[in-house]
Amino acid sequence: MIAAVTWIIGISLDKGEFLIRDALLMLFLYAFFSIIFEIFETIITKKNNEEITEKTNIQFSNATEKEKNSLDSKKTTEDDDVDDDNYVDNYMDDEDYYSKKTEKTNVKFSDVAGIDEEREQLEEIVNFLKYPQRYTENGAKIPKGILLDGEPGTGKTLLAKAIAGEADVPFFQTTGSSFEEKLVGVGASRVRKLFSKAKEESPCIIFIDEIDSVARSRYKGTSDSEQTLNQLLAEMDGFNSDDNVIVIAATNHIDILDPALTRSGRFDRHISVPMPDILAREKILQVHARNKKFEEDISLKEIAKKTVGFSGADLKNLLNEAVIYSVNNGNGIITKEAIEESIARILVGLKKRNAAITEEERRMTAIHESGHAIISAKVRPEVKNFGISIIPRGSAGGYNFFDSADRTYRTKTELFQQMQVSYGGRIAEEVIFDDISSGASTDLEEATRIAYQMTMKFAMNDTLITKISGENDFNTHLYSIKMDEVEKLCQEAYDSAYAIIQENKTQLLELANLLIEKEYLSQEEVEKFLKEAYS
Repeated sequence: MIAAVTWIIGISLDKGEFLIRDALLMLFLYAFFSIIFEIFETIITKKNNEEITEKTNIQFSNATEKEKNSLDSKKTTEDDDVDDDNYVDNYMDDEDYYSKKTEKTNVKFSDVAGIDEEREQLEEIVNFLKYPQRYTENGAKIPKGILLDGEPGTGKTLLAKAIAGEADVPFFQTTGSSFEEKLVGVGASRVRKLFSKAKEESPCIIFIDEIDSVARSRYKGTSDSEQTLNQLLAEMDGFNSDDNVIVIAATNHIDILDPALTRSGRFDRHISVPMPDILAREKILQVHARNKKFEEDISLKEIAKKTVGFSGADLKNLLNEAVIYSVNNGNGIITKEAIEESIARILVGLKKRNAAITEEERRMTAIHESGHAIISAKVRPEVKNFGISIIPRGSAGGYNFFDSADRTYRTKTELFQQMQVSYGGRIAEEVIFDDISSGASTDLEEATRIAYQMTMKFAMNDTLITKISGENDFNTHLYSIKMDEVEKLCQEAYDSAYAIIQENKTQLLELANLLIEKEYLSQEEVEKFLKEAYS
């Protein structure tokens, strides 16, 4: 600026007055545009600074959010591993049904049928819950725990409810799996809550169904429920004579329970609840038949004979299915047809009337089922055939419904005859069609299983050596040696059954033709055919 002024003054002295005026004008213009430029530069700089600041804030905000999420994730991971009693005790309190008041049951011993001996053992528990002083004053201690062992559907839960109902005490019902959660310590916390609430409501009953899900033996590998099991053991040890709390547990796998749980002082009594025999099945049917209508010729005893292997739950379902069938196909009164249909539904499955079956397949099914019937009639005529069907049901193309009497033991002859009957369908196909089908897969498996048990378990062959439980090395060696014996037994049964089919080929074809015509033959129709065919 100083240089510019000096230059202008110099020119002005040389050129005169006009040059001074021009120089001053140029100086003014220069100053004016300089000011304007500085103003624009300031505005642009300010705007750029604002954009940079905003961008920086956004980046900082994103970084902070990521850091926060990372910290939250880390905190959640650490919380999952927390085994602090106060923390797990408050976990899901709103959904913890153990804290809710448990209602009493209305089930009585009159609702339990077919397990009279087991029921009598449990009546002592009812008396203790009603009159505990009678026992404690004389120095007796009632069992802390009762373990019910039996197949599914045999009435274990019903028995437990009946005890609570007869004693008129609260009934806490839960399952072993309901104690388990992913969060470590929740199972043990729920056990504490359950037993704490039960003590407040004493006298009462705690019923734990499927206890094997949390009480597997710790000697057979690591279990995720070990902490829950330890808490359960501790709670049962904490009972005293004044608590009046009885724990009843049910399982289908008593062999896998931890020994610490089944020892005396915890589950003192082990009661096996068996599958019902014919007398028990009749009593169970009487209970479930109370509010149902039957035709006059219906006999519950006959139904019991036809339902070998049915549990109490199966029998209840049987009559329920019969009522549904009767309502859909009549006036709701249960008929023989309804009973037979219900039995078939439970044993085999629903009918498949619309199944795409060719005439060749129907004929092969009829030949196959006739083969079973003919072999059974020849090798074990005392066994009744309750019915034959070639109507597809479930996964089966047809079936024979043989009587299977309640027997504790099976002889070698009976098992061998059962193998012959199993092979009857396959042999009939081979003899009539000179070919075989895949329909005999279940029969072949059944025959092989029987032969395996006869050889490896029952020693029904030339050697008395059998498998030893828990001795895997020995059993593996024995398996390799005895497989020849198993195959020999299967071949013997097959050959003997083959000879029978060859001798009775005419009767086989007649029965198959009758089946193709009617699709289903009742017990009376089967007996009539056999009587006429062999008269």
